[in-house]
Amino acid sequence: MRKISFYCIILVFFFGYFSVVKISYADTSENLLQNSDAEDGEDEWSPSDWWTDDEQDGLSPYSGSYFFKDTASGYCSQTVDLSNYSTVIDSGNATFQISLWTSVWSDSYLDDQFSITIDYANEFGELIDTYSSDYISLAAMSDVWKYTELSDISIPVETRLIKFSIYWSNDSAYDDISLQIQWGEGDEDPPEDEVESATYDPQTKILDIPVVNIDDRRTMQWIMRETERGVFQLIRQIPATD
Repeated sequence: MRKISFYCIILVFFFGYFSVVKISYADTSENLLQNSDAEDGEDEWSPSDWWTDDEQDGLSPYSGSYFFKDTASGYCSQTVDLSNYSTVIDSGNATFQISLWTSVWSDSYLDDQFSITIDYANEFGELIDTYSSDYISLAAMSDVWKYTELSDISIPVETRLIKFSIYWSNDSAYDDISLQIQWGEGDEDPPEDEVESATYDPQTKILDIPVVNIDDRRTMQWIMRETERGVFQLIRQIPATD
């Protein structure tokens, strides 16, 4: 097991100040999904409403040689056995963290969305509960991969099997899909600021955060817009440049 951390951006605009709160977990599993990076074709996913490719109208894989893609609405699922984690699940403190990279290859698909569903079952295969995410934007720009992370998804006690599903509305691409279990108490040390200086334009209400360290391999630039309610909404996420 390895220790994992992720960052929740809390924007507190008081005299132009914002901070980053670091939330850590004592333990996390490896990726529970098989063939999560499309390198083994469509293996492990059923039904196979998508297929793999190495390029689509200028879009290349986020990593490796292939990515998943589809050209119509549909879904794909994978069943995962959680029996090895029964102790931590039945403690009532286990959660899922999901992450993936998504994209589209044409501006005409920028309004398309995806969602994630998890069906929880006990050892007899009886349905316990279902988690469904909101619909999520696939990309802010065509031919650019967007990172999405969903955390603190509760796992019901007595869960032994899950069906992990991705649903999409139209043409889209996926790569490096991850599903991990997290549990245990993390560090309580004061968080360290992990964000470089940002700029805010009061006329356009645009906040530009040049570098956000998501983890050891992902560094992103976030562009956000202030809503009428004073909440900042992420409108673009792109790999940061040096």
